[in-house]
Amino acid sequence: VRSDYLSDNNRHRLSFSIRYFDDSLGAPGSVPDPDSIPVYGNSESTSLTQRQEDENYSFDAQYRFFDEGIGEFQLDLFWEKKNLTYKSLSKHWFGSADVYSRSIYNKRSSGVNARFMKEIGELSAAGGIDWLSGSLAASSNDSIVVSAAQEPDTNSYNYWSGRQNQFDVWGNVALQAGELFEGGLPLRFDVSGRLQFVRNRQTQPSYNVGLIYSPTAFLKFKLGYAYAYRLPTIAEQFADDVFTAGNNDLNPETARTLQATLAVTPAGKNMSAELTVFHQKIDSLIQYRFDPTIFLYVPRNVEQFKSTGLDVSLRLKAGSNLSLQWNGVLQKAEQSIENGQNLVQAYYVPDIKWRADLDGSFARLTGNVNVTYTSGRTITLFDGSRKDIGKVYELGMRIGVRVTDYINLSLTGYDLTDQGRPDQFGFTAGDGDYPGLGRRFILEARLSLL
Repeated sequence: VRSDYLSDNNRHRLSFSIRYFDDSLGAPGSVPDPDSIPVYGNSESTSLTQRQEDENYSFDAQYRFFDEGIGEFQLDLFWEKKNLTYKSLSKHWFGSADVYSRSIYNKRSSGVNARFMKEIGELSAAGGIDWLSGSLAASSNDSIVVSAAQEPDTNSYNYWSGRQNQFDVWGNVALQAGELFEGGLPLRFDVSGRLQFVRNRQTQPSYNVGLIYSPTAFLKFKLGYAYAYRLPTIAEQFADDVFTAGNNDLNPETARTLQATLAVTPAGKNMSAELTVFHQKIDSLIQYRFDPTIFLYVPRNVEQFKSTGLDVSLRLKAGSNLSLQWNGVLQKAEQSIENGQNLVQAYYVPDIKWRADLDGSFARLTGNVNVTYTSGRTITLFDGSRKDIGKVYELGMRIGVRVTDYINLSLTGYDLTDQGRPDQFGFTAGDGDYPGLGRRFILEARLSLL
């Protein structure tokens, strides 16, 4: 549900939205062998049901003030609640015992951010403050019923919980520098920065520096450098492990990126193209790695991660109702081993990935057909071994229809070729991890009251 209020003079705007959705995914298990002696947790104890429920609530509010003489001010507030529940039922044929288990992840987050933007001649400036607060907790309930007449034996565990508060101060300055030089060179400088203040963490900056040169109306050259700082999330600081109170030894990620872009948009704007060359280096990259002592994936720091490549984007339009877009990346990724002494190829990162989209519209109908290609790569399975994954083509589609001025329907199909793969873990039940969702369709209906 969303509502907007706009004042008569268009200087004030107030909007808010409330969202709720519940999503569930479940699958029945096979029938256990009655001649075997089941032990809970191994292959002889077969799960009868496995179900995941995802429940989300959120509230957003925004106030915006705009005046050409004064500038633009914006205030945003948000609150989010998320419950992720795993439920399972296993029947032990030996001893007629039923085991019920339920794990719950409770996530809460809220925040406020305020920003002010002002243009003074060739100078554009913006600044603001952000405050974010979040908490995350995990708990589990296990019940064992030996017979129908017996009260269940229930055990409850509070695995871990954590809270994090973050305060940011940021600013951005852009200067149209052409008027500062004789002849009016079409140059534009962009500088932005951010400071993060987090309890029990050292204050860290992030900044971007950019230069844009436009010799003609349809040609642009861009050069940019960025230094980014990312704190471990609450989920990363607390691993899903009953034996540990958290991962306080995780270091923040620091990334340095250099990129150059050539953008071409000919007259008529029926075609556009961009070519970007990039090089990125990340220190202390956080990855989930398999820990054989507890048989779980836990977040760990990698000393160095490097990626170098090309990013290409093309867009073609045929009239006002048909367009074709293609985006692709070619890269080589490396990460350090042996305490940072050597670099090896990061085989889990695909060398080539691209996506093509064909969009069209006719009368009340809209449609999209897309293809995503991912080259072969190697992933680490649940037991620590490696597995090669071949190239993958994923086909998707979307059909929308405007029934009336107030009602819109859409049907979206994902992974119609049924080849989608998770990025990091295994993709079959034998790999020790959940498979991908596979081919699926989603039907949506939207009602506009005004």
